[in-house]
Amino acid sequence: MTSAWKALETLTAWSDDMRLLFSPERRRFVSVFTFLNADEFHLWQDYNRDSALAYTFSADMMGRVAVTVDVVKFMKDRFRYGMRAPQKNSESEV
Repeated sequence: MTSAWKALETLTAWSDDMRLLFSPERRRFVSVFTFLNADEFHLWQDYNRDSALAYTFSADMMGRVAVTVDVVKFMKDRFRYGMRAPQKNSESEV
């Protein structure tokens, strides 16, 4: 088992308060995992229309898990989840 999977296993074993963040009752929950390498991965959760919470989980060789939480703001012309937001074309092509 890689360290990232161990970190995910640790996440699911956390307290009820932490599990509430990831519960299906939260309608805006988006589960997007991005594995950076064997020891680190990201989880994205929609926060509101133009921002999200980004959780970065990393595990070391001793099995200790560190979690960093960032609020990520999105702009119209920026990437979201690795995809550019569609833009309306004001001119028709001939």
